[in-house]
Amino acid sequence: MDRYEARSKAQSFLARLSPYLDPPDASKSEAKLRRALDLLLNLQLEVEDLKPALQTLEETDHDLANTTDRAIDQLPGVIEDHRRLLGILAPGDPRGLPDLERLKDQLAEREAREELGVPHDPIPHVLEETTGTPNWGAAAFTGLFSLGWNAFTLFHATLMIGGMWKAFGPVALLLLLFYAIFFAVGIAMAGATVSMASTERIRLDGRKLTVIKEFLGFKREKTYDLAGSEPVIGKVDQPMRNRNATPQRGVLLEDAQGKSIAIGTNASEVLRERLSRQVGAYLQANSDEVPTSVG
Repeated sequence: MDRYEARSKAQSFLARLSPYLDPPDASKSEAKLRRALDLLLNLQLEVEDLKPALQTLEETDHDLANTTDRAIDQLPGVIEDHRRLLGILAPGDPRGLPDLERLKDQLAEREAREELGVPHDPIPHVLEETTGTPNWGAAAFTGLFSLGWNAFTLFHATLMIGGMWKAFGPVALLLLLFYAIFFAVGIAMAGATVSMASTERIRLDGRKLTVIKEFLGFKREKTYDLAGSEPVIGKVDQPMRNRNATPQRGVLLEDAQGKSIAIGTNASEVLRERLSRQVGAYLQANSDEVPTSVG
């Protein structure tokens, strides 16, 4: 190829490319966008023959050769801009580029719907689940033990303080500090009894978690602001637990202050697994943050 033909090829290449160097106009019709993309793809095919032709140009054509080289470097980006716009205007066109961020969001939402058990429905704005039912057997055992413990402590404290009062007067009331330790344990066991005999439900609205516990018609609600952590199943912290007792397990979440929240402590392990997946899927679908594990 002589330099005259090479110059003509380079000029033709630049002339056809120049109308498309600016960002593509979103107001263009799909047909015009497809025609533009066809022309650009044809230009891409010409690059293989054009590059050797540029080597034949003389020094006087340096500006033309340099401009053509730069245009060749920019051509893939121009094609990508047009493919991306075509992907938006005509989703499903094989020449268009998919919006990966939107596609990832759609996939995450679909996965979340499947985890929540509603694959054909939108993600619920508020997730409400029953996370625990009364464990009457454990509640009865703990309750009886708590009743006996507290009754014995009260009886013993009454006898001791009454007897000491006769000898030392009001100073005997200092024994209440000693018996407070035993009453604290008894009250903790009574609280555990109520918890075991309660129905637990949760309401999750975005990052706001409300835990509702009902016992014999009495309802108690507590609301937490959750951090960006996903739920995990683990041991529940029990300061008053007997060292030989079986550790209690639950679905653990983290609030905005970094404190651990346990739900599903009265649930079966199967229910905890399902609950953990459901809550994790809901939080992922309602948050732009990438969750991190608790602890």
